[in-house]
Amino acid sequence: MKFSKQFWILILMIAMTALSGCNELKEGKRKIYYDNSRIAQQGDSYFFFKHSENTIGEKTSRKFDEFIGVKTLWHIETKEEAELEFELDCKADKGKLKMVVVAEDGEVIDIFEQEFKGNKKVKIPRGKNTVKMVGLDAAGHINAVVKQQEGIKIRSGGD
Repeated sequence: MKFSKQFWILILMIAMTALSGCNELKEGKRKIYYDNSRIAQQGDSYFFFKHSENTIGEKTSRKFDEFIGVKTLWHIETKEEAELEFELDCKADKGKLKMVVVAEDGEVIDIFEQEFKGNKKVKIPRGKNTVKMVGLDAAGHINAVVKQQEGIKIRSGGD
């Protein structure tokens, strides 16, 4: 079977478009790390390379060789202002990594950046909040537990 020159040019153009499109998408996700208004948006926008995850209820364990963008870990609803307690073992071996709480009004509250091991308490406002991980060319791991408390409803990000 012989293919014409135009066929090969078409295949080459499709491949180049696909490759450049992927880079453009990754570039857009790289801008999220420093932009709280994009972090606070509903929905996620992220890219993982070599990613393993195990999330059950209030516990998550993730390891990744590359993470770019923002990913929701938990949805947290409270009837009044509360203090969330996290048990964390998190580290970025390269790039940038942080975990934040996004309040219903769009306020972004930092939990940690780059590395944290131990317990951390964070005050959150009444209403619907989300806990998100944010990465910029990050390689590393997140092992986190959000401790269940009375008056706080927790759902994993995938629910």
